Amino acid sequence: MYQCFKIKEAVANQSGAMEADTISKNGRSSKSQKSRESIMKRIFLFFVVFCVSVASTFAQDVIRLKNGIEIEALVQETGEDDIKFKKYDNPDCRDYTLKKSEINMIIYANSGKEEFIDVELTTMRRTSRLVTKSSGAYMKQMFQDFENRMNICGFKNRIIVYDLLDNNTRVQQERLNDFGWCTVGIWFNYDKRLVALRLDKDSWNEIIIPFGKILKISDVNIEGLSKTTIAPNLFGNYVATTREKIKGVQMRIVTGDINTGTQPYTLVLYDRYPNSPLDPSYSVSHYHKIKKCVQSIIDEFELIMKH
Repeated sequence: MYQCFKIKEAVANQSGAMEADTISKNGRSSKSQKSRESIMKRIFLFFVVFCVSVASTFAQDVIRLKNGIEIEALVQETGEDDIKFKKYDNPDCRDYTLKKSEINMIIYANSGKEEFIDVELTTMRRTSRLVTKSSGAYMKQMFQDFENRMNICGFKNRIIVYDLLDNNTRVQQERLNDFGWCTVGIWFNYDKRLVALRLDKDSWNEIIIPFGKILKISDVNIEGLSKTTIAPNLFGNYVATTREKIKGVQMRIVTGDINTGTQPYTLVLYDRYPNSPLDPSYSVSHYHKIKKCVQSIIDEFELIMKH
């Protein structure tokens, strides 16, 4: 009986010791768990801060051009006349450059926006008295800026008169400072299904049209129409006079939809210059080349409208 009592006491003592040991161990486990949770929280907070920091470093700026196109960008530098940036979807690419005169505004990711609505003068016009709007140097500079803008906006295919001229004719045109009208035509962005129109030789502000809004296109010969001008006579009075016959080629592009109605645009591929009529018999005529350009544009638009 005494031995039985001893055995029970021993078992009870052992059980108590085990329970105490378990509590002790559980206490240590609880502390360890709290410590681990604290470490995990710190790691998580560090990770969040790191992500926010990285996101701020590569935050997306938006460059809104005057033609309505928006470019997702990482602005690198803002100069006196232009800005340098990388494309947001390819930050490892080369820097691109746009003139401030081409930009409506920049919406910065973290610091508001900057508008360039009133910026019009190019560096070339401001810094040189010899460069005028009608000079060949100015035309070339404007065309280079235009081509750069088209490339950045994804308009990488084009149909223009200049591409159809032979080298000798190109040289002649550049000497005559007619580089401007030769580049009149259309540019295509097939990925976004957009077409850009440069309507005439005096305008470098393109019109952007979605493929789906093109309703009709046709060529218009204006050969034989009279050009009326207002000029003073011998008595100092201003009167209307007909000086010459116009010989040129235009294209009419009609756009619109059921909501906006129709909108016609006139694409002037050739507008007669003095002593340079558009005539097949003329020795340095561009008649057939311009006609070929017209037909190429019509063919391309017909394909677009079918699809």
